Amino acid sequence: WELVGKREMLIPYNNQKMRYNRCDDPQALLPYHISPHAMRFEKHRVWVVEARLKQDKRHIYKRRTFYVDEDTWSIVLVDIYDKNDDLWRFTMRFSAYYEEMPGMFSSLDAYHDLQDGAYFLQCSAGEGTEFFTEPPPDGYFTPASIRKRMKR
Repeated sequence: WELVGKREMLIPYNNQKMRYNRCDDPQALLPYHISPHAMRFEKHRVWVVEARLKQDKRHIYKRRTFYVDEDTWSIVLVDIYDKNDDLWRFTMRFSAYYEEMPGMFSSLDAYHDLQDGAYFLQCSAGEGTEFFTEPPPDGYFTPASIRKRMKR
């Protein structure tokens, strides 16, 4: 691990639209990426942290670069490189302000695979209950309960 330093860059930030819209909104989700109209970016200071695979170890990723927002300490972007040191995947965290916390929290995480042209969304927005003031009910995290809430 290496702390590369601090820099200013455009990062996904204050994405209130993604907090209040459903993850399967047809206008927001395009075949290979999220619509740019659904995204909001701000110029922020980030800490750049690089993780490199040790010489004697094996892993599908040779190197990863993490971009950590200086204000929230949230990892907002990740560049992921393959064994040839080519950019293979990247991750974007879309945060929003939650008054009930109060504070910034992830409203959507997007994981992109540049070789396959695919992406996966992990949502904490949209339908259902948000648990900030009360804990989830008993059994909420059981495999059966999670299966009931899954969408394919």
